[in-house]
Amino acid sequence: MASQFRRWDAEMAALIGQAATMDDASRARLMGQLQPMRAHRDAAYNRLQQIRTASERSWRGLQANVEAGWLAMQHALALAREGGTR
Repeated sequence: MASQFRRWDAEMAALIGQAATMDDASRARLMGQLQPMRAHRDAAYNRLQQIRTASERSWRGLQANVEAGWLAMQHALALAREGGTR
């Protein structure tokens, strides 16, 4: 999972790099999409840290939250990719 966070960080950095070549409207749309993406990433990372320190019983509940955060981050990145190619 830690490697996935590094990949997400790299992909977000690449999207920010692409923003420099976009028109103002596209850049604004992309930057607007990056803000919730960062929030999803940070929330998922915090949940991962909680899992690392959780007991077995509480781990199962946290695992469901991490999976939800994981899916939200993947969805946000997909939306940003689509918006960045228009």
